[in-house]
Amino acid sequence: MAIEKGRKPNTWLITFNLPEKDASGKYKRAPKRTIHGLKSDAKKELARYRVEYESGQAAGSKNTVASYSSKFHAQHKLNSPLAYDREALEIKKIERLFRGVALTSLTPSRIRNAYSAERARRAVWTEGCGDERPLSENGLYKVHVKLRQVLKQAYRDGEIPSNPADMVDFPKPPQENKRNSLTLSEARRFRKAILRKIETEGDAKYVGILIILGTGCRRGEMLGLSWGDIDFASNTITFYNQYAKDKVLRNPKMSSAGRRVCMDDTLARILAVWKNSQRLNLEHINGLRLKHSMEPLALDSLMPVVNGKYGQRIDPDGFDKFFRNFCVDNGWGEYTKDVVTKTYGGRTFTRGKGYQGLTVHELRHTVASLLVAEGLDVKTVQTQLGHKSASTTLNIYAHAFEERSREAGNTIGRLLNG
Repeated sequence: MAIEKGRKPNTWLITFNLPEKDASGKYKRAPKRTIHGLKSDAKKELARYRVEYESGQAAGSKNTVASYSSKFHAQHKLNSPLAYDREALEIKKIERLFRGVALTSLTPSRIRNAYSAERARRAVWTEGCGDERPLSENGLYKVHVKLRQVLKQAYRDGEIPSNPADMVDFPKPPQENKRNSLTLSEARRFRKAILRKIETEGDAKYVGILIILGTGCRRGEMLGLSWGDIDFASNTITFYNQYAKDKVLRNPKMSSAGRRVCMDDTLARILAVWKNSQRLNLEHINGLRLKHSMEPLALDSLMPVVNGKYGQRIDPDGFDKFFRNFCVDNGWGEYTKDVVTKTYGGRTFTRGKGYQGLTVHELRHTVASLLVAEGLDVKTVQTQLGHKSASTTLNIYAHAFEERSREAGNTIGRLLNG
């Protein structure tokens, strides 16, 4: 503990060593307090300060880890609503792991103990036991990353003298890098099924599925497409925006110039036919909008490519539900809970919960895997998928590139062996 004489008469600065050491090996110190009075008064205040600090009630922060984490999330600015939702889940896990712990009493050892307890719970947990499922090692790592971020802000706010999470070593768990995707023959069969549905049912959502399969774009990018983004003269699509769960058209991950990709003749033909279909159906759409006091639409550059009943952009969750039902109806997935079978229009449908099977995002993985299998370089695949860096593409599809590397090695061997 330390007491220093202040600049003004009868003032004292008090502090004390903390359990953690800094990068140089020196013990960190609690924030200094200014005390007015005699040195004996400063000694009493120092003793009281240490007791308050260790009990988690040091002045400057009466927050718990849970309450501060919740405040951090509420004030955190994220471009993507999906990222904001994911952060909310991480915050809830932090609240569970450190429930009731005062922010100022959180130490590296306490963090390590919480992680150890979660791992121990994972070792004995069984399905149906009634307790919440423990975090996987990867899930625990994500919580640690978020906790470090929260505590970094707490340090900046002067709530804590240092970031205890910085003193906890948590190497990133090895990633499987396994992404479910369709084989080439499965992808061809899937595409034929979608083309048949477009021809027979003319639902915009089937057109959306074809766009993802034909470009490898994200679901939000497909839902954010407007006709101004389609260039039939050059057979290209430029992805400027995304349309996510908050139903706001935004440009979160790309530059204002967008990402331009080519489309094959089949996709270009389908989109041209679909645009004409929209034109022919526009009067009907505007009639429905008029009944609901909605402004009429024009088939201009701002018109959504993949539109709903009223010409509006389609809700992402609704699109996912549509995709799941299509997969179940056509052998690409199944429902495992509360399953019911219905007959409508002479056709039998199976609906329920607990979906298992192909997902929308796995179509994107399918495109990437097929491109790699065809020998396209990582930079081309990166551009097609819209990854921020080539390293992201390599990390996600390392298994696919490894196969290509193995083929290259065998080729070199055949060439040199004659």
